[in-house]
Amino acid sequence: MRFVQPWILLLIVPVAVGLWFTYRRTHGMAKGRKMFAFGVRFALMALLIAALAGPEAHRPNRGLATIFLLDRSDSISDVERKRAEAFVDQAMKSLGEDDQAGVVAFGKNPLVDAAPSGRRSLDRVGSRVDPGATDLAAAMRLASASFPEGKGRRIVIVSDGNETRGDAAGAAQAAAADGIQVDTLALGTQAGRPEASVADLEVPSEARVDQPFDLRVEIDSTVAQSARVEIDRDGVLVKSLDVRLTKGRNRVVVPQKLTEDGFHRFRATVRPAQDADARNNVGMGFTSVRGRPKILVLSGKPGKSPLVPALRKQGLVVEEGGPGDVPVRPEQLQAYEAVLLNDLNASFLTEGQQILLQNAAKDAGVGLAMIGGEDSFLPGGWYGTPVAEALPIDMDIRQRKSFPSTSIMIMVDASGSMGMVEDGKMKIRLAAEAAEQTVKLMSPLDRVGV
Repeated sequence: MRFVQPWILLLIVPVAVGLWFTYRRTHGMAKGRKMFAFGVRFALMALLIAALAGPEAHRPNRGLATIFLLDRSDSISDVERKRAEAFVDQAMKSLGEDDQAGVVAFGKNPLVDAAPSGRRSLDRVGSRVDPGATDLAAAMRLASASFPEGKGRRIVIVSDGNETRGDAAGAAQAAAADGIQVDTLALGTQAGRPEASVADLEVPSEARVDQPFDLRVEIDSTVAQSARVEIDRDGVLVKSLDVRLTKGRNRVVVPQKLTEDGFHRFRATVRPAQDADARNNVGMGFTSVRGRPKILVLSGKPGKSPLVPALRKQGLVVEEGGPGDVPVRPEQLQAYEAVLLNDLNASFLTEGQQILLQNAAKDAGVGLAMIGGEDSFLPGGWYGTPVAEALPIDMDIRQRKSFPSTSIMIMVDASGSMGMVEDGKMKIRLAAEAAEQTVKLMSPLDRVGV
């Protein structure tokens, strides 16, 4: 368990102090009930603050499923094909107990040569593909659709990178957005000459605005030599550093922090002092950056609550609205991490709007909270509503020592003017709905007449 915005948890301190002063100023209530009320209020506010901090829990996958994409086009020599097969065979032998491996052969068209399984050797590649072209994008799409459930997913591209069809960059973006790790092994190196290549560029699949993260560039070199590593983001150079490569595998870590949300492409280019083939000197990775959490505060009296300025001081993006700003379509709620009902009477929301908030909280992961006030909870008419059902509290009175019965007579105007339409409904229908809601609030001991 971790929090995306852990500093929001600091709000617990002023909340605790404020509730303690409220506890000290409350009179006319037994000490035990006062302590219970204080504990409940503090727990609810602590849960709300924890929700705003963005808790995240990651369930580890059992094992890793790796699909190797073998380039079988005419641009790959027999020597390089044997090298590729030897690499895949060795990689399969080094897999863990819960890992699986599969093979997709591709040229002009891709074919699944071996579905992901617990096999530990390549044996031979039996798929016959058209070698007249190289469609790496189609191979990546086929591999992405071939992974088993419940395992981590990785694609290893074994190719010279000479793409003649499709959009490999777009396919890599789609794979990265789906949480699939994409690695490469470049073919076509001239044997016997000093060579350096980018073996992998590790980029987190997701990040937050202003949240630091690391790019990890894996560089293979056949000799010890100096090199320059350049990092560009979306085609713009953002970092250039000189490094000393040792013989074998090298790792270069480059810290990054993004200030704009959206989908971003990173490219790492190594420029070694000695190199036989520059085509394998580039590695790419993709990340999706989410913006700062946006919160919608619906207030009965907009602009008068200290809640909104307090949240904005913590760096949150807060939009405040009044009774007329309640969303009416599901897509309007998708832009928000949470919706706070701040001293807002239930009468300002239609039943459809309340059901919309209820569904967003239960099905779409949108946070929903209600802040106390004269028009919140029971005093605000929220008892028995769809919003009340979505909240983690019970608005009913549990311990009733003495609760008098009530008799209500509802008088409904049945004149011709009640057939007129107002706000899209006939007035007589609005009156009937009001009577229906009134009856829902009554207990079995109450009486009603119309």
